[in-house]
Amino acid sequence: MNAAAEIIELTQRLGPAVVRQTVRTDLRRSQWLSELCSAEVWLKCENLQRTGSFKARGAIAALEHMDPQVRAKGVVSCSTGNHGQALAWAAGQYGTQATIVVPQNVAPNKAAKIRSREGKLVEAPVQGYDAAEAWTLEHLAELGGRFVSAFEDAAVMAGNGGTTLLEIVDEDPGFDRIVAPCGGGGLVSGLAVLARAKNPKLRVAAVCSERSPAMFQSRRDDKAWLRIDSEPTVADGVEGGVGALNFRLVQEFVQDVVLASEASTRLALCKHLLGDRLPTEGSAALPAAALIDGALGDVRGERICLILSGANLDPTTFSELISEQT
Repeated sequence: MNAAAEIIELTQRLGPAVVRQTVRTDLRRSQWLSELCSAEVWLKCENLQRTGSFKARGAIAALEHMDPQVRAKGVVSCSTGNHGQALAWAAGQYGTQATIVVPQNVAPNKAAKIRSREGKLVEAPVQGYDAAEAWTLEHLAELGGRFVSAFEDAAVMAGNGGTTLLEIVDEDPGFDRIVAPCGGGGLVSGLAVLARAKNPKLRVAAVCSERSPAMFQSRRDDKAWLRIDSEPTVADGVEGGVGALNFRLVQEFVQDVVLASEASTRLALCKHLLGDRLPTEGSAALPAAALIDGALGDVRGERICLILSGANLDPTTFSELISEQT
């Protein structure tokens, strides 16, 4: 079975467990984005998902897929916040322990939320996601447990992207385009594989931060940038390199890979709160930022769904952003 077929099969098989333990999030029309683009722009509100991001879906799928005896020994992962929090929460649903390794520069609010989910937090003696993941894999034996990648895992892709896509097309099959934030590529890979299976005419776009453009550079260079030197960005959830499998799936199934500017990401974050009345984090603002930048070209008259991927923004950062825009 090839990777795409496996993701489709896992979406169907693990989907019921994801549905039982997460929430079916809203599709909401964005008035300001619709007016800006002369299009019908809707938001898939994964910021309202359990643990505050779409990552809850993939965490449940990964644990449901795991052999119970292996799962009982605990799980280990590396995260800049959302995946770690989701995996810690999901581990609690299955009565096991999650050990989450974070880089030294993890956002304080995200580290606190991992602890609040009773995850065992380990701070790697390095900065940046890529270095922290490498450290995690080097020390996996002493950390104890099965490693669960934040993005390069078929069950995670099926949960995060596959089940989200099925909810979108079930509620509104008329979209022309799905636009998602992209870091390692786990979300957009699952979305795009299921989109092709459900509606081959449905375009999928991946939006990278200009300050962490791993998937954009990978497509440009036709090679997977597994490690990348990212610059500081409000979209900290997409920091780091891509997964090799994710890159191959993006190359085959994703039509557009674009960049969003830091300035537009910060503006979009505030506009989601003030215009859409929805709490948002930096990574979630990337799709709207791409529309502000015009990175997707002429989208007039289209029906577009943006994945509003999370809401776990540090309060101090949010106060700074509001001050910038007022």
